[in-house]
Amino acid sequence: TRPFLHAWFEREAEQREVARDELHRLSGWSYLSTAEFRSLVADAVHRLNPPIRDGAFVYELGIGAGAVLKTISSLHRIRPAGCDFSPKAIQ
Repeated sequence: TRPFLHAWFEREAEQREVARDELHRLSGWSYLSTAEFRSLVADAVHRLNPPIRDGAFVYELGIGAGAVLKTISSLHRIRPAGCDFSPKAIQ
């Protein structure tokens, strides 16, 4: 892990508190509204081949604050999991 990236993520995770529906702001997507971020993720998910099916395990490497998995969970009944190098981001 690059030290500057890790330090940035830790700093961001410590200093910001956002509503649960705005987790994307903690992962560097703050220039998008919640609706724009949701639309972006939904579009990407709908383009997947094979598609995500209800009940599927979805694992995100580099989960950050969990914004993408939270959005996917609102679209499909999935079994989400992930990891990140920043414990503070995951909290």
